[in-house]
Amino acid sequence: EYIVYDIDRDGSNDVDAVGSKVGFGRSGTLAEGDVLGIGIKRNGLNQYDSFADTWLEALGRQPDTDTETNDFVPGSVLMYDSDNGNSANDAFGFFFTNPDTGLGDDEVNSAPGDSGGPTLVNDKITGVTSYGLVLQFSGGSPPRTSDCTIQGQSPILDSSCGEFSGDTRVSFYSDFIDGVLNPPNVDSDGDGFFDINTGGTDCDDSNPAINPGAAEVDDGVDNNCDGNTDEGFDGDSDGFTPIGGADCDDTDATIHPGAAETAYDTIDSNCDGLDPDDVDLDGSPADQAVGGTPDCDDTDATIHPGAAETAYDGIDSNCDGLDPDDVDLDGSPADQAVGGTPDCDDTDNTVYPGAPELADGLDNDCDGQVDEGLSVDNDNDGFTTPVDCDDTDDTIHPGAAETAY
Repeated sequence: EYIVYDIDRDGSNDVDAVGSKVGFGRSGTLAEGDVLGIGIKRNGLNQYDSFADTWLEALGRQPDTDTETNDFVPGSVLMYDSDNGNSANDAFGFFFTNPDTGLGDDEVNSAPGDSGGPTLVNDKITGVTSYGLVLQFSGGSPPRTSDCTIQGQSPILDSSCGEFSGDTRVSFYSDFIDGVLNPPNVDSDGDGFFDINTGGTDCDDSNPAINPGAAEVDDGVDNNCDGNTDEGFDGDSDGFTPIGGADCDDTDATIHPGAAETAYDTIDSNCDGLDPDDVDLDGSPADQAVGGTPDCDDTDATIHPGAAETAYDGIDSNCDGLDPDDVDLDGSPADQAVGGTPDCDDTDNTVYPGAPELADGLDNDCDGQVDEGLSVDNDNDGFTTPVDCDDTDDTIHPGAAETAY
């Protein structure tokens, strides 16, 4: 639980005001100084004695009238000293003839670690702890006695009595603080509604057509700034509208961007402009596809119209209804062909079952015999078959000389 404090914007009574200081810096007493550790919340009272201008001018500093010098900004810092009730330890009384012996046991001083802590006057943040210092004029001694810590005659900055401290004056910077914490309302597009980032309700202050008073349009935009997009335009309640949601059929809740497709059903279920009718991605739609160029096997990318055929494999690779098992086009499939009537030589169209036997040394009719029933002299030795027992060798014929063994 925490309390939110407002800031002081008036500033007219800052000097002489008694404020409650809060900090987590080093602990101690005005007599001993900051002899303890940090991290413990401390609070107490002190009174603003003057603006910092008083002692800065006494030190020869000049007000900030020239940005080149930048000595100090008049009226921007509030000063106070740490009094213990002893006039001999009154820093403002000693140096600036402004006597005040303090607030008794309630008097506190700032210490290292307190920077940034607040000083509250009438429950408003009036100062922010900024720094501490000690002064010693030539020929004078710091306003300390035996009840304030001191080593010899040298002034020691240890948060004990007789020291000065400075707070940044909040009222001096109040306009800047308010501008940061509470930016002014902005209506950049002139539609009469303030930017949501400056406390208004216009969710897009760059477009005058978008504001809490606008009519919702099916365009994928929250036109009326109610946190919803294209409400009232989703006819089939599938979460997608025709224009802003790219629903290509707003009468069917199964059809919308991202929906699952069913191949060959002629329906573009996912609204991508296509129906999957080429499942194997070979570039040829299946013959099941409406209007598709037939692919006779849409599960195999090597089978489609125009594909290269492999003879005798039993597969119609190019989807022409045939498998090339009659390479020589003699009308008789090769004996390698699956289920084909044997053609004993599918590279020669004069050789096939039932072909006329020719005197050519071939088994033209595929009956296992060569030139049967014909008298031919293929080796030109003057003897025809069947008298010539080897009509391929002209040294073999009736009457040829024998060679023993």
